[in-house]
Amino acid sequence: DPGIQTAWRSNLRRRAQEGHADVECVIASSVDEAIRVIGLYDRIDVLVLDHLLGDATGLEVVAEFRLKFEHVLVVVSSGLDSPELRAAYQRMGAPVEFSPKTIADDKVLAAVERNKP
Repeated sequence: DPGIQTAWRSNLRRRAQEGHADVECVIASSVDEAIRVIGLYDRIDVLVLDHLLGDATGLEVVAEFRLKFEHVLVVVSSGLDSPELRAAYQRMGAPVEFSPKTIADDKVLAAVERNKP
């Protein structure tokens, strides 16, 4: 959703300017693009995604992500949350947090701060 992407980018940049973290926010608009973008980086502090994506689910992105970034926090910012869905992500070995879309940015910035080199 382009509106959600714009809101995320704006909010994270604003929070970074307030001194909370040095943030580069890279947004992918499809699963294929997300997987391509993941391949471009040697370091990622946190992966934020919705479970329901236009062309697949977040589980597919996490599966690819885990091949390169095994221990990085995944924040699933979604309106969907169930024990079964949490278990599916956790079975992939992912440290996962679920967060409503309205408050996930706080969790993301906290994860960036915790993972600074």
